[in-house]
Amino acid sequence: MINQVFTTPLTDAPRPSTGQTDRVGDIRWEWDFSAKAWKCYKYVQLLAAQGSADVNFAANGDAVAYSDYSAHLVTPDQTDVEGNLAAGIIVNFANWDGDVSAAYSKRMWIQIKGPATLSQTVAASAAAGDRIDLSSASAADLTFTLHAPTHTAGNDTVPCGVLIHAGNKEVLLDCPF
Repeated sequence: MINQVFTTPLTDAPRPSTGQTDRVGDIRWEWDFSAKAWKCYKYVQLLAAQGSADVNFAANGDAVAYSDYSAHLVTPDQTDVEGNLAAGIIVNFANWDGDVSAAYSKRMWIQIKGPATLSQTVAASAAAGDRIDLSSASAADLTFTLHAPTHTAGNDTVPCGVLIHAGNKEVLLDCPF
C-alpha cells in the first residue's frame, strides 16, 4: 500500500531531527533534470548491522534489501536479508547521517526506480542491457550482479533493474514499491 505520493524534491523532505517526519512506506517521485528522467524514492527504516548500534557504515549507492518487506525495514547486510528482494540503493546519506541514528529510528529515503549510480561494480561480468539482481554471495555487503534466475525454495532471485554502463556503475533501477 502506498501511504502518500509526493512530487517535491528530496531536499524539501522533512528530516527526523526536526520532529517532522514522513511515514515509513511513503513514496516520493522526483524529476531529475540532469538525467532527464523520473526517480522514485521510498521512506524506509534501516536495520543496523548485526552487533552495531548505529548505521554509519552505509554509503551512497549501497544496495539495500528487505529484511521485512511489510514493515519497510531494509538492510545492506546480507545476513539479515529476507529472500533476495532488492529494496533499492541508499541516496544522499551524507546529508542525512545524523538523522539515521538510533535516536531517530534509523529512517531514511532510498531510491527504488529510475537511473542511478551504484557504489560498487555490478558483478558476474554484466554488460550494458543486462538485467541485474542482488548477489546471493556469502559476502556481508549486498552487491548487484547479473540476473541468473534461480528457483530454490525461498531464495528465488527477482530482477531489480538493468545495467546501463558497467564502467560508470550506472543502472536503471526497478525495485518493488
